[in-house]
Amino acid sequence: TLPASKKKFNLPFFFFMLRLRLLQRSPGLAQRAKATATATAGRTVKSQSGRRAKSPPAPPLLPPLPPQAELEKATGTKSSITSRTLSAGSRKPCFILREDLADDIISKCGSFSGLTVVDVSPGPGVLTRSLLKTDAARVVAVEHSPQFLALLQKLATDAGPRLHVFQGDIIKIDLVDGCPPSSVLFQNTPRRAWTSDQVPAKLVGLAPVCGGLRFCFSILYKMGSREGPFSFGRTEAYLLLPNHFSQKILAPVGSIDYGRVAALTQAIADVTVVHQYDRGEFYPAHQVQGNKVKKTGLFDLLLLKLTPKKETGLSENHVYGLDYVLRRLTHTKKDTIDRLVKMLGAGAEVLLEQANVPGNLKFTDVTVDQFVAITNAFLAWPGRPLAASMGEPEHDTEPD
Repeated sequence: TLPASKKKFNLPFFFFMLRLRLLQRSPGLAQRAKATATATAGRTVKSQSGRRAKSPPAPPLLPPLPPQAELEKATGTKSSITSRTLSAGSRKPCFILREDLADDIISKCGSFSGLTVVDVSPGPGVLTRSLLKTDAARVVAVEHSPQFLALLQKLATDAGPRLHVFQGDIIKIDLVDGCPPSSVLFQNTPRRAWTSDQVPAKLVGLAPVCGGLRFCFSILYKMGSREGPFSFGRTEAYLLLPNHFSQKILAPVGSIDYGRVAALTQAIADVTVVHQYDRGEFYPAHQVQGNKVKKTGLFDLLLLKLTPKKETGLSENHVYGLDYVLRRLTHTKKDTIDRLVKMLGAGAEVLLEQANVPGNLKFTDVTVDQFVAITNAFLAWPGRPLAASMGEPEHDTEPD
């Protein structure tokens, strides 16, 4: 054997130990090494059996989020909003500009594995970025405002073929114009039986501020009639809605907020409150003025999960007929139902007998199942006015 001084120097082992020592001393180098390993996923590697196998490709790494100033400029709004302005109406703008907030929202929306996901109001695309971090098979962003298209198109270029950006009004889905049809938005989405518990797709996002009420009713109409996004199966909807409107959806029978919105929603969907977010986490920030406005959660946003019911009890799933009846019966909540039912036509009192509903109840005391029974009796009633419109009505003002 050779003496220690004559042993051959092992150069590869030397560089391996040097690199290991550098990684231990510098966390930054370790992170870059991990990113390099992620980027090399999808390359051909040699397995233990000697065969070459291809690992699944990793999603492309997205560039950093644009500067906050650029995102705020794209919204075209001031950096804060007062309580008085919020109280004046719900049509004031609201955006998600923080990536950590978007990640938290998406983490509460369940699994996206292999699903088509539609961001219903992406704005500058911060929530869309969080959707791209999931294992969704297809991410679709439908934005009505042209001011955000440049940011969304740039994101689509960086994200690759998983992201599809469309300009259009999601409220007008499947109409002649205004929004791409469901066949385009949900391309390659497998259809599931309505009785199946498998979710074919998801609708996610902040409900559009302008026309938000019409948007919610549009979703309910499509859900109840099993059209559009719900023609593929029981598509779930995760929507961020203002607290004051959410309470109209969640209102129980007998409460002051119980009305047309609650009865229509609860008749066709199971509603769950997933989380309540402070209004100050969104942009523009909520600025409290003085001591006049107390922290009541009035301006908070609720993340609601709407799951279509397997059975609604409606004849031929006629959700438009149910809404027609509810619109007529909400003429005034102070009257009893035997007086309100006259709004459906002469001799409509017979509908209460057929539906087995007591006439001395007030509107707020009539259950959802009783409204469904009245609707079924009305649809089969020979005395129904021929001029009774059963199509989708306009919603320029908030009901109830």
